[in-house]
Amino acid sequence: MTSITQFSLPVAGQDNADLVGLLAAFQMQSAANRLQKEFLRLTGKNDEATGSVLAALEGVDPKSHFFRPEVGCLLKIFSLRDITLEMLMDIRAQLVITASLIGVLSDIDIGFSTASQLLLQGKLLAPGRYHLSVTASRITVSGDGLDTPLVIDKLAESGVFTGTLGESDAVIAVADKVISLGDLNPDFWAFWADSVNEPSHSPLAAGQLEVALSLLGQHIPHYQRWVTNVLHKVIPVRRPAQDTLASASIRYRFGAVEVACPASPFETLEMLIHECSHQYFNLALCLEPLVSDNAPAVYSPLKSKERPLFLLLTGYHAFGNVMLAYSSLKAAGFEASLADRDKKAIYYMRELSSGLEANRAYLTELGLSLYLPLREALLRIPEAVAMELVPDHG
Repeated sequence: MTSITQFSLPVAGQDNADLVGLLAAFQMQSAANRLQKEFLRLTGKNDEATGSVLAALEGVDPKSHFFRPEVGCLLKIFSLRDITLEMLMDIRAQLVITASLIGVLSDIDIGFSTASQLLLQGKLLAPGRYHLSVTASRITVSGDGLDTPLVIDKLAESGVFTGTLGESDAVIAVADKVISLGDLNPDFWAFWADSVNEPSHSPLAAGQLEVALSLLGQHIPHYQRWVTNVLHKVIPVRRPAQDTLASASIRYRFGAVEVACPASPFETLEMLIHECSHQYFNLALCLEPLVSDNAPAVYSPLKSKERPLFLLLTGYHAFGNVMLAYSSLKAAGFEASLADRDKKAIYYMRELSSGLEANRAYLTELGLSLYLPLREALLRIPEAVAMELVPDHG
């Protein structure tokens, strides 16, 4: 069994970036192993390129740069049905591109074809024929879906390729991190989730993001690190209504989240904490189940229907971290600014916590490692009574 208390909530002075990278690398290795197994099943032999990636991964010390969408989308191999050789060739092409981006492979000069879209540095490569050249300092891709060759250079100081920036992405620098504003790309990610949000091209997006991250850095820096350790790209989406937010994460879209625009700084930091909490939760979920096989469905007042217990845990984990951040911001003097958002977070936590606590016995060791440290922290804040986590003796 597994326990990852570091993914329950941020702790001042503790950095989980290397653990994020380690789990992302584990997922990449798992996907490559499955790809090789399918090649052996369909062709009777191992694939040389996939074998090269697996061998190279054995000698690599995984760091945070493994956590990027190109790695996450390799996990498509686990969801395919009626697998064909064409499907495997497409995933192999994505694997080689991804291994090049994170510095696992170099000195490559190969051609490949793909029948599906591939993700490379925030850009989608359309189906077609391509040529990939990788040296110690540069990746160059040319082919059918590119008007001009795509060139990506390594960061001299780190030896890995720059972030997940697309050609036209706006860039925001936060401490030692670089975060970009990118496009929704709903067609590519439709395999994993239907797009329920519409893109927003508002010029306000960069400003609201910068102010929100600055607030975190000034008043709750451990939550700024919690966010930036798993945030590479923010995708602005249209706000549905004045009193309604919209944000989203896709389980395998590592490091990219959708955030409503326009939104206030406090609404924005809430969405960032919420969605980045999902990034940690989803990494843990890739390891093993968070609830037992016989876990019951539990009524959720938030959805007005019964839902799987692990979905309640998902919501509790995200809203619980938002609640802790809000409590700290209220203590720093922002209570008036948080009035409406604070009330909503308290309501969500009150409804989610009762169902979880009543069914705690169905959480696995991994599930408990996400639930219990967060619950204990929530019990210590003044809002614990309003959330009905402790009785009101007043």
